[in-house]
Amino acid sequence: MSIGITAIGTLPRNHAALKNPVRFFESVADLAAELFAPFFSGARIAEDHALLQLFPSAAEVSISLDEDGAVEFEATTSPIGAGYHMLVAVLIEGIQKQLGVQWSEVSDDTEFYQSKNDDRVRKEFIGWSRGLANAITRDPVQSDSGISVCMGMGVYHKYPAPFLTPFGPVSATDMRLRAESDVAAAAWMPWMDAAPDASTVLAAAKSLLWCDVVWRAVDPEDAPDAEGPPHRAMMQALDLLEAAYELDPELEYPWHEWLELMEIAEEERPLAAEVRVQAGSTPEPDEPIGYRRHDMTIMLPFGATITVPGELTHMLTDEAWMAAGGSCSIHITPYVANEGSASRPKTATEMLDEAWESFMSDFEGEDVGEPFTFSNDASVGRAVHRVADPDEGEDEPTYLTQGLVALPGSFLFCTMLYQDPSGSEWAERCFRSISLDAPGDDGDGQADVGS
Repeated sequence: MSIGITAIGTLPRNHAALKNPVRFFESVADLAAELFAPFFSGARIAEDHALLQLFPSAAEVSISLDEDGAVEFEATTSPIGAGYHMLVAVLIEGIQKQLGVQWSEVSDDTEFYQSKNDDRVRKEFIGWSRGLANAITRDPVQSDSGISVCMGMGVYHKYPAPFLTPFGPVSATDMRLRAESDVAAAAWMPWMDAAPDASTVLAAAKSLLWCDVVWRAVDPEDAPDAEGPPHRAMMQALDLLEAAYELDPELEYPWHEWLELMEIAEEERPLAAEVRVQAGSTPEPDEPIGYRRHDMTIMLPFGATITVPGELTHMLTDEAWMAAGGSCSIHITPYVANEGSASRPKTATEMLDEAWESFMSDFEGEDVGEPFTFSNDASVGRAVHRVADPDEGEDEPTYLTQGLVALPGSFLFCTMLYQDPSGSEWAERCFRSISLDAPGDDGDGQADVGS
């Protein structure tokens, strides 16, 4: 349930892009960066496609080019708003006029590309917003678990509010109001007019503060992974806050979070003095902005879920899933069991017992206490807290919690590292949260609404 634009076209046979597709995608990214400044935050470019981040929390826009010159473009424009949708249509036109793509078909859910009717596209977005809110509020909210609305799949934040959106948490009352009112339905989307204003820029900054900033000191090279370098999110949030203030200093700014972000970044920004004054004269919020100040549940690519601190950044390699942040890290490697000619499949407990010795014996250090066990759905786990001997030339030992989570036919080998023995509490909590799902299971049952 979303709004978007797709386009299909071709490049002439003698077009230079067919010999150098990467340069073609770089040209598309340059055009997008010009049109969507200051919101554009980068492009991920491969040999046959590119993914463009045009606005914080928007789904990446994709464009592909095959060896025969066929071009495909796809953009989801909800929930950002009608103005964003209109500018994406301008980008499609720019790709044709400046880069030579001949579009044979453009499918626009609002028909703006064909009609250029601003009022119609606004009505389409308001109708979409009301319909989404209506669908969500038909069933009463049973808890403050935080239902994700237009947040994307794969990560679920443990924030104490009924609904979590890219632009902040929403109460059940406000969600019902969106279902009943055109004004309220339009107001939560940050870019509804053709030209973005200061409130649009501020909403983009707040979206980064809510969803992407990890609220700890980060290095520019910290975790350049699939979820995006956290340092980039921090810097872009600061830039957008300053840009919004220059356009309209009278808006309601998150002064305390702005000051905190500057202190974390250790940068003396142009508006630093003003931010300090405003933060000093403004009451601190009861609950500061930032979903990632709380735990988050992550769906791992090999059929498992884990709940970890929101300040961790994560990435997937060819062999393992890893997360890190501050003074701790997590490393999870999946394995498939070789059943051989066994007369019956081994149970999860049998698999765990057989794998335990081979995986856990090659260790230079000592165990702290007895192993702890747990079970989640069909999977079972066992882990132990450990102290590893110091490496050569180092005085301090490494603390870790290490073990296995098993399911009939597969298991995970998990290691959690930390610098202080008190980290064992955090590590055990994370370990106990791991659930390895049987094929066909739906994970932890959570889902994002409105993507």
